Amino acid sequence: MREVCGWWRSSWARAAYVVGGVFFAALITSTAPTPRSQAWAVWAATAIGLAATSGAVFGYALAQWSKIAMSGSIRGTRVAGFVGQNFAVAGVMIVGGASLPGAAASAQGYLLTLLPVLAALPVVADFAAVRELAVMLHGTAGEQFERILSLLRVLSGLLTALGGLVALTTLTIGAQIPLLGGPTPGLLVIFGAAGCVLVALSYVPPANAVRESARALCATIAPIADSDGSELRARVDDRAGLERVLGLDRSLLADFQSGVIVLAPLLASAAVVFLPH
Repeated sequence: MREVCGWWRSSWARAAYVVGGVFFAALITSTAPTPRSQAWAVWAATAIGLAATSGAVFGYALAQWSKIAMSGSIRGTRVAGFVGQNFAVAGVMIVGGASLPGAAASAQGYLLTLLPVLAALPVVADFAAVRELAVMLHGTAGEQFERILSLLRVLSGLLTALGGLVALTTLTIGAQIPLLGGPTPGLLVIFGAAGCVLVALSYVPPANAVRESARALCATIAPIADSDGSELRARVDDRAGLERVLGLDRSLLADFQSGVIVLAPLLASAAVVFLPH
């Protein structure tokens, strides 16, 4: 397998993504209507943190893409379709929700969301590539087992990166609410919900594909159907051990919840909107 090279995934390029994001956020926050107030300082700090995280996630996702591409051929059209449909659903939610009463936002807030959106693009593309690889595993049982373990590690890292990006975006929007002076917390719920939907749509299909391949491999290594009474228990134990190593003893929902840390701030923001003041 040939390593995918490129300046875009080098260490200096990844540092440049972070610096560029911070510079962009500093420029945007400096144009706020009420600069150097306490509320502005909180918002500016979260915005710069979001920008730095976006740059780091963008570089991380590009580096992961090169590793994924080394594992097999990936159909670009399938990846592009997967990315497009997921962002389309999240975009419709945001546009539709932003048109509701009490969901106003500033131009600075919308500009800042460009950074996490840009950072999320290669992350979702990586998810799509993992799904492509999971459905066409080949080689010996040992090679497939090693490949599945590698894909599971990639999925875990991507889920943490995208979930953290959504959480920071939601918190940054919330930090800007005091600067707007209007009934805008509803926008916080809208962005948080759209982010959760994007994470779910991006993570669940590739994770399910990897789990299906893992189950098929376990059935191949430790078949049970043709076992007689004398060796059935041993094969069941072998199958259970393989499934534990591959994470099949946990539900897909449990893995998803453990990686999406945006749920807590989303529930808190929902309480702000719907509980009586």
